[in-house]
Amino acid sequence: MSLTFTTFLVLIFFFEMALGLAGYIMKEEANDYLREKLPNTMVKYQTNADVHLAWDTLQSTFHCCGVKNGKDWEKAGLKVPNSCHNYSFNSTKMYEVGCMESFSGFIRKHSNYIEVAGVSLSMFQLLGIICSCLLTNEYRKGYETI
Repeated sequence: MSLTFTTFLVLIFFFEMALGLAGYIMKEEANDYLREKLPNTMVKYQTNADVHLAWDTLQSTFHCCGVKNGKDWEKAGLKVPNSCHNYSFNSTKMYEVGCMESFSGFIRKHSNYIEVAGVSLSMFQLLGIICSCLLTNEYRKGYETI
């Protein structure tokens, strides 16, 4: 029974490592995907409520405007949305940073935290595998017949 437990721990460990490696490799592909898809969604800003909400949330949360800058909205033939502006008591200032740069920085920053957490958890799991192997070895010693 403890051998089965150890086997499952090892399988889960390798599965987690494969997922972690895939996530690390695909981090840059996520940026390429966003760079391709964000401009395509800008043209749907006026006609699709979900796209409208997504862009407004993205721009107001990350204090950004457009893909590269606010001129992207004009290139798409649209008026610059209100979510591109920082409203204060005295003035209205348009965000100068593009959402691609701002969101990519967010992904890079937080993916490092996820990677560190994954490595830390895998070390604990590796310790569990070692303890399980030792326990299995002790059980087998106790059941040996002379």
